Amino acid sequence: MCGFVGFFNDHNLSIESFKKTINTLEHRGPDDSGNWADLDKKLFLGHRRLSVLDTSKSGSQPMQSSNKRYVIVYNGEIYNHLEIREQIEKKSKDPIIWKSTSDTETLIESISLFGIETTLDKINGMFSFVIYDKKENNLIFARDRFGEKPLYYGQIGQVLFFSSDLVVLKEYKNIDMEVDEKSIYYLLQYNYIPQQLSIFKNIKKLPPSSFLTVNLNDFKNNGLDSIRNKKYWSLPKNYSHEIENYNHLDERLEKLLTKSVKLQTISDVPVGAFLSGGIDSSLIVSILQSQSRMPINTFTIGFHEKEFNEAKKAGEISKFLNTNHNEVYFSSKDAQDLIPDLPKVFSEPFADPSMLPTILISKIARKSVTVALSGDGGDEIFGGYNRYKMLPTIRKIKSVIPSIIHNPIFNFYNLFSDNVWDSFGKSLNIDQGSDKLRKVFNIFNSKDDVLSYINILQNTNLSDSILINNTSKDLIEENIINRSATKSIENLMMYIDQNNYLPDDILVKLDRSAMMSSLETRVPFLDRNVVEFAAGIPMRLKIDKKNNKVILRKILSKYLPKNIIDNQKSGFNAPIDHWLRGPLKEWSEDIIYSKNFKISPYFDHSKVISIWKEHISERRNLYRPLWSILIFQSWLEYNNI
Repeated sequence: MCGFVGFFNDHNLSIESFKKTINTLEHRGPDDSGNWADLDKKLFLGHRRLSVLDTSKSGSQPMQSSNKRYVIVYNGEIYNHLEIREQIEKKSKDPIIWKSTSDTETLIESISLFGIETTLDKINGMFSFVIYDKKENNLIFARDRFGEKPLYYGQIGQVLFFSSDLVVLKEYKNIDMEVDEKSIYYLLQYNYIPQQLSIFKNIKKLPPSSFLTVNLNDFKNNGLDSIRNKKYWSLPKNYSHEIENYNHLDERLEKLLTKSVKLQTISDVPVGAFLSGGIDSSLIVSILQSQSRMPINTFTIGFHEKEFNEAKKAGEISKFLNTNHNEVYFSSKDAQDLIPDLPKVFSEPFADPSMLPTILISKIARKSVTVALSGDGGDEIFGGYNRYKMLPTIRKIKSVIPSIIHNPIFNFYNLFSDNVWDSFGKSLNIDQGSDKLRKVFNIFNSKDDVLSYINILQNTNLSDSILINNTSKDLIEENIINRSATKSIENLMMYIDQNNYLPDDILVKLDRSAMMSSLETRVPFLDRNVVEFAAGIPMRLKIDKKNNKVILRKILSKYLPKNIIDNQKSGFNAPIDHWLRGPLKEWSEDIIYSKNFKISPYFDHSKVISIWKEHISERRNLYRPLWSILIFQSWLEYNNI
C-alpha cells in the first residue's frame, strides 16, 4: 500500500524539490521512497511505499519492466497476482527471471506482455496506478473497479499533475489553487465531493473501473480537453441466475467469500480485522478466524452514548469466535483531539461523521497489524441499508393515499420541532429521529423514485440559501441516465449507492483514515467474483419483509448463534448533533464567528448564524449542514486559502 505523485511539463521543477513533494506522502508509505525522471521530457514519477508483499528493496518503486519499455508507480494489492504470474510464464516466449515476489512486478510485466486492457480484465484487487510507455510516449492512468484506491489528476496551467493524494499540492509551490465552488454544494448535500470533481478547479478523480491514456506530445499541444476516460468494467445488470435454489446460492456465495478472504490475507506482515458487531464485519471475521489456527486480532470502537454503542455486541462475537479482541471507547475528547488533523487526513473536505471513529480505530489497529480486513461494501452489494426497505414501503403507502393529501402529509413534519421528532424517534429506538423522519415525510413531495431516493441521501434542503453562489446541477442525479437499467426500486437504490456513495464516501473514509496511520485496509466483499455473483442473486434473498442481507445472515448462522445475529446494528456513527451543542460548541463558534468566516465568499454568514442558533436551541437538528460547513472552513484555514 503506497502513495505516488507525478508531474509532466514543469520546466521549473527540480529533482530536489520533487523529492520534498514525494515525502508529503510519507503517511501512505513510511517504509521507502523512490523517484524516476526523464529530465529532457520534464516527466517526474515519485513513490512512497508501505511494504506488504516482498518487503525487500526488490519491490521498490518506481519500477521498470524487464524490457525497459514501461515505468510504473502503483498503489494497491493485486490479490490474484500469483495466478497471473503463471499465465505470464506460459505466454512469454522468453524465460521470465523474476526480480521480486511483489505484485508490482507482476502488474508491469502483465501490461508489457498482454497490454493494458487485457491486464485490467485479468487482475482482481484494489489499485490505482500510472504507467509510462516510453515507446508510445503515453501515460496510462487506471483505477480499480470500485474505487478503493484514489487517483487525482488534472491540468495546472501547462503542467499535467497526478497523485494518490492532494496533499502534495501543499508542497508544490508553483501554483495557486482555486476552490471549485460546485464542490461545496456536494459537500453540503452528501458529505463528500463526487468523483467528477475535486475541491480544486481543473483537478478531478479518475472514476472507478476506468483508465485514461494521455499522449505527452498531444498534451503539450491540446492539454486534457479532448481526452476521455474509458470504462473497462461495469456492474452486471443481469439480476437472475438460472438456479435460484436458496441453499445452492448460499453455499456458492460462501465459497466465493471464503476464497476472497483467503486471497486478501496473503501478506508478509501481520493481518487483523475490524469488528463492528454488524452482519458484514462479523461474517468476514468468522471466515477469517475459521482459516486461522491462532486467534486473529479484531478491533472495535465503542461509544459512551448507549444508542451508538455496539462494543458489547462485538465483544460477544469475539468471545464466541475466540479472537484476540481490542476495544477502545470513542469520546467527545477524542473528537476534539482528532479535529485539528482532519484537513491533513482528508486533503479535500470530507464530512462523513463516522470518519472520526474510523481514524481512531485505524490508529489502534496499526499498533498490532499492518493490514486490516473490513466489512465495508456488504450493505451496498447485499441490500443492507434500512432505506432499501423504507422507500418501497412508503411508496406503497403513498400509492393508496389520494394525491390531494400528499402535500398536507409532507407539511405535517413542520408542525413540530426537530427536538420533538428526536424524542419521538427515541421512543421507537431510532437515533437522530428528526433527520430520518424528515426524509420519510419528504417522499410524499417527490415526483419519482429517483428523486425520492436522492432526497433520502441528501443532508439538507438549505444549500441554496446557505451558499452565495450556487449554479450546481446534481451530478449524482444526472449520473443515473438509464433509469430502466434495473428491474426494481431496490436494485435502483443499490445501483445508485454502488456508483456514488460507496466509492465517494465509504471507501474514501476507509482509505484516508487508515492510510493516515499507514494501515492497509482490504475489503473482501468487493472481490470482483463476489460482486458479479451477488448481482445475480434474487432480491428476495437480499431483502425480505423482515430482514436485510438475508443470504448473508444465512451464511453467518453457520458460524454464530441466532441470538447474536438477530440483534440490530445501529450504525457506525458519532453523536455529532449532541457534541456540537456541548463539547464541540466552543470550537464551532470560534469558526462561525471568526473574521475570516464573516467575509466568506462562499457562505451567507447571517444564514449560517441563524441555523447555528436553531441547532443549539434544539428547535431543529441541523448538525449535517453545520458539520459540513465547519469541516470546509477548517480545511480552508489549514491550507491558507
